[in-house]
Amino acid sequence: MPAYKMLSVEEAAVILGLTPVRVRQFCQEGRLGKRLGRQWIISKSELDLFRKQERRPGRPSSDSATPAVAMTSENLAENPKTPL
Repeated sequence: MPAYKMLSVEEAAVILGLTPVRVRQFCQEGRLGKRLGRQWIISKSELDLFRKQERRPGRPSSDSATPAVAMTSENLAENPKTPL
């Protein structure tokens, strides 16, 4: 039977170059690891697959983000209290 290398959140964070908080977020989103009691465990093979996935750098976008509105003379006429 093959031995599976299991990692803690802290160990995975070091390998990924992320904070443990961010690795836990990936776990809570279902993108990484499994829950074992109160702790998350991550297999080495799962971590290797996760590292190969393309991720965009920077802050994740929010579904509730409002789109930017270009300031035009029509917008100013509708809302004159908007600062320039």
